[in-house]
Amino acid sequence: MSFNYSPNVVTDGLVFYVDPFNFKSRSRSLPLTGGTIIDLTSSYDFEGTFTSEPEVSDDYKYITFDGTDDFILFPYSSAESVQAQMPFYRYKPKTFTFSAWVKSGTTGGGGVMFFGGGNDRFLKIPALTATTSYTPETYTGVIGENWSATTPTQASLNLPSFEVTIDSGGTITKAVAETINPIGGGSAPDNELVIVKLSGNTIGGSTPADDAYLLWRSGTSSQMRWGFGIGNNYGMTIGDSIDRGTFTTSRIFNEPQEWNLITITDVGVLVDGNLSCYVNGELVNQGTSTFLNGSQMNPGTINAGQINIGKGNQSTFSTFLNGSLGPCMMYDRALSQNEILRNYEALKNRFGPIKKLNFNRISTTFDGVGDYVDIGNPSNLSSITSISISAWFKTTDAVGSLVIVGSDDSVQGRRYILRTENSSGIKLRFFSFSSNGVFNDIIGTTNINDGQWHHVLAINNGTNLKIYVDGVLDNSNTDGNLINTTFATPNINIGRRSYTGVEGYFDGNIDEVAIWSSDQSANASAIYNSGVPNDISSLSPLSWWRMGDGDTYPTLTDNGSGGNNGTMTNMSTDNFTLDVPT
Repeated sequence: MSFNYSPNVVTDGLVFYVDPFNFKSRSRSLPLTGGTIIDLTSSYDFEGTFTSEPEVSDDYKYITFDGTDDFILFPYSSAESVQAQMPFYRYKPKTFTFSAWVKSGTTGGGGVMFFGGGNDRFLKIPALTATTSYTPETYTGVIGENWSATTPTQASLNLPSFEVTIDSGGTITKAVAETINPIGGGSAPDNELVIVKLSGNTIGGSTPADDAYLLWRSGTSSQMRWGFGIGNNYGMTIGDSIDRGTFTTSRIFNEPQEWNLITITDVGVLVDGNLSCYVNGELVNQGTSTFLNGSQMNPGTINAGQINIGKGNQSTFSTFLNGSLGPCMMYDRALSQNEILRNYEALKNRFGPIKKLNFNRISTTFDGVGDYVDIGNPSNLSSITSISISAWFKTTDAVGSLVIVGSDDSVQGRRYILRTENSSGIKLRFFSFSSNGVFNDIIGTTNINDGQWHHVLAINNGTNLKIYVDGVLDNSNTDGNLINTTFATPNINIGRRSYTGVEGYFDGNIDEVAIWSSDQSANASAIYNSGVPNDISSLSPLSWWRMGDGDTYPTLTDNGSGGNNGTMTNMSTDNFTLDVPT
């Protein structure tokens, strides 16, 4: 595939591409409002009509929508020559890529590229009544009888013919309409308002002993519509006419600049992370669906509906985009990350200097009253006798005793505490317990309550206790000990310790917390990284909580080797913040 103006975008699997900057897509002879825009992948012009005057920018780089009634409509057509140009016209794909350049601040709950509903007609499985002795085969042209209806008007409606699949065990596993048109004409029944009788002798059994009765299903337009939309989140809505759901990605944490290339993919297989969201070529979120996009009827028999740019939503279709879009693309497969990066590189210069996402974008706030993260008491952390704890924090604490990380409980025993200490100013203090009543400790020398981000690395290697602040050794002694493991089973907490009455709830921000069972003194400067958190996976932390990056409330994922996820407690999604060390 080649374009008259050809940015170096990936064309393998490209089924829809509109770009106002490309004069083959949007003629320069047209005014900035009104007229049409053409899908560049179509050999027979597949046109979208500007409705209620969305406006092309003076430099033709993007289109602005008013959030009230502006949208672009690529309509349904009964002409086969047009149908052949429409992406996904006669089916809903299980695997796909949707990608669009979106201006930050574009909102409204409207669709970026959203398909209207079509028709999907089938019989509900399992059957209401059936045997399991049918001859295995796929039976076509099966005539169903409108056997029972909830109202007289439903009882008089006609049905289409069906394709019925019988598995090797003699059970009906699928029964779908062969066409959207009922035999005899007229309208088909409404969803779940008719019971359909299939004569046993038409599906590998006998009549009347093996007659089967199934509930009629008719996918409504709301059940069938799907696509990529924007509100407070990026959202990819999928459905299979039985289930429907939306894969969402927070926008506030993932828009580093004015213009961003947003790409959503589905690999089309029910595996962990089958849905992915990329911003400017970087993976920012993954989700796992319990069903795949698609329809019950066979490809070629279903109307997939019209395409709307700037309009559409899962719950209320008449919602409109408020903001600006650049090029919009759809593929009939999931692009790889390298391919998505290629598309990003191909067009990024059009939208000015593009800033990549920082490695660390999110931290977690703690209210000093009841917020904390519970890690539990996993064996791979409770059994270690030496420890290095790394954390970024920010506070204006003027009292002291606020806990960054603690494994200390009034009932379950005592292991270690990393907290603030009022000692001629607010400094850091690290306790290590060799038994429930015996501890060694060390107090730092640097005041750390100035409301700025600081990094701490606290170490007990069995011989020495050390505190590094902002990559520099702040204090050390020779009071190291073997951490209590025999009589202590306290949970590990971030933002408090569970010692009743002196919990020390942290007041401020905590970010990028990691634990090793070895001395990380040699890596203190590298972890601090001149004041900017970076990827520490090469240092093989036992546990590493990113405190928001890649996390979905209330779970903080352990990015180390330990698999010890944390649970945010007495908190909400509002505890995630863009305030991070820079």
